[in-house]
Amino acid sequence: MVTKALFDESLQNQWQLAYSYNVNKTPFFSYQWHAQWYKILGNDWQAYPLIIDNKAIAPFARCRNEVIFSGGYEIADYLDLIGPDENKSIVWHEILTFLKRDGV
Repeated sequence: MVTKALFDESLQNQWQLAYSYNVNKTPFFSYQWHAQWYKILGNDWQAYPLIIDNKAIAPFARCRNEVIFSGGYEIADYLDLIGPDENKSIVWHEILTFLKRDGV
C-alpha cells in the first residue's frame, strides 16, 4: 500500500527505519540530506514523500503535475527508493498507479 506522508518528524522516524534496511547507505539516502536539499536547492519543489508498505520511502518532490526524486539529480546519481531491496522492483506498479490517481 502506498500513502503520501508529510515531510516532518514522524516521517524522519520512518525514514531512519527504511534507511536501516537499505543496502547502500550513502548520505544521499538520508533524511537529513533531503531536508537540506529542500531548504537550499529545492525551492520550487514541494515535499511529496510516499511510504510503501510501512517499510520503504519514495523520496519524491512535486511541482504541479511533475514528480522527481528529491535530493538533487544535479548533485547525486544515487537517487532511488529507500528501504529493503527485495521488493523495490515490485512496488513500482503500485507507485505509478498512486501517482496517476493523484494527477501526476
